[in-house]
Amino acid sequence: MKRSLPLAVCALWISAASCSGGSPAACGQVTPCGGDVVGSWSIISACLSPAGMFASDQQALFAQFCVGGPNSPSAVADDQTTASWTGAWSFSSTMSFTVSILATVHESFTCNDGETCAALDSEIKAAQSSNPTIQSAGCTTGSGSGSCRCTVEWASLNDESGSYVNEGTALSLAATGLPTAQIGYCVQGSTMHWIPTDSVASGPPFPDVVAERQ
Repeated sequence: MKRSLPLAVCALWISAASCSGGSPAACGQVTPCGGDVVGSWSIISACLSPAGMFASDQQALFAQFCVGGPNSPSAVADDQTTASWTGAWSFSSTMSFTVSILATVHESFTCNDGETCAALDSEIKAAQSSNPTIQSAGCTTGSGSGSCRCTVEWASLNDESGSYVNEGTALSLAATGLPTAQIGYCVQGSTMHWIPTDSVASGPPFPDVVAERQ
């Protein structure tokens, strides 16, 4: 697994994503409001689109696999992609923080590029061995004539610590050795929402990661 996804990249992912679902905790419907962040938090849900996540890794894979990948004429247009975020973060009263977040994207598609499914399975497993962001990959015979169903799971871990500044409704996070990243937030009781500040003007639903105080 790729060891680290810098916080600046995490913030960009959240900013670029569109809301794709919700939860009873009003994921995607909360605007930055500030609040007391001191304590430990565990992610319980997220409403984020996988669009843009692992884009460069996907481009490198599909440049040589399935003749362009799920969006090429050689593959049936049934690409199914989902994303999930798990992990935790903590903020101290002395303005230090730690964060550990695992971002995972699961992609499933049918490939009809003329190769046997066994050959495609060997190719995608070879790609997995050389790409640390691919956690699992494989192809099995599909229901259509000559079709092959392939799956890829991408994952990257963000595990950082540093100092933070509370700017009212946003946090500036300065992880050690990395550029400062800013993210809007709102604490409501025992729940915290992370919301990109640049998405607020467009109105809800917002990209959102929801955590619960431990």
